[in-house]
Amino acid sequence: MAEIKLKVISASGDTLAVSRAGEGVSLVHTAPYADGDWIALECDEPGLYCVVQLEDTMPPALVYIKERGMDFPIPPVDNRVNYNPRSFTGSCHLLRARLATPEEIAERRNLAFNPYDCHGNHGFYPHASANVETHGEAVFAARNAVDGIYE
Repeated sequence: MAEIKLKVISASGDTLAVSRAGEGVSLVHTAPYADGDWIALECDEPGLYCVVQLEDTMPPALVYIKERGMDFPIPPVDNRVNYNPRSFTGSCHLLRARLATPEEIAERRNLAFNPYDCHGNHGFYPHASANVETHGEAVFAARNAVDGIYE
C-alpha cells in the first residue's frame, strides 16, 4: 500500500516539521508561518487520491495527486482575503492527509471542490486557472471558483 508524508518547509528549503510516513498522517506545526513557507505532501508513488486538510480552519478535500507529491504555498499575510480570517494564523497548525478509500473515490461528489488549489498549481487536481488574475490579488484568484465558499 502507498504511503504519504507531510512536511512544513521554510522559504530557504529547511524542513520545519515532518510527519511519519503512512496511509494516514497528521502533523502539528507549533510555530507561526513565515513568508515563503509551504506545505509539502510527499507520496511514494504517483497517481494517488488523497483526502487532505492542510489547515484546520478549512474543510478536507479529496484531491488527485498526479506525480509523487504536491506543494501548497502558505498565502502571504497581505493576500489572504479569500481565506477564513483565522486561516494560517497563530502558532499551532494541525495538518492531516490520508489515502482516499475506493468508496470515496467512486461516490457522487462535487468534482470541482478543492479549497487548496492555488495559482501555479500543476500537480494536484481539481485545479482552476484563468488567463489573467488581476494584479495577483486574491479576490481575483481562479481558486475562488472551486474553494466551496459561496458567501
